[in-house]
Amino acid sequence: MERHYHATAMQTQVDPVLSISGQAVMNLSDDSAFLSMATRYNASAERDIDVGYDHFLGDAAGAATDFVIMPGSEYGIFPRSLYVNLWWYF
Repeated sequence: MERHYHATAMQTQVDPVLSISGQAVMNLSDDSAFLSMATRYNASAERDIDVGYDHFLGDAAGAATDFVIMPGSEYGIFPRSLYVNLWWYF
């Protein structure tokens, strides 16, 4: 298990119904990182909409043996992702 990380996060309320957040997690042992940005819109009293983007940095290539595939870095093996979450409270 890795132990050398640095993480930073922030969130700001743009107006009463819109917030923006971001975070970065860096693995200092293998120089890989996870970056995330998201925005949340409060559509009504019972509904929220999140839109976000996750970006992963690092070496995707690694070593392979007969039974184990080792990634080049912790975060380098993941693809970028764009997502939408719909929250409905009842």
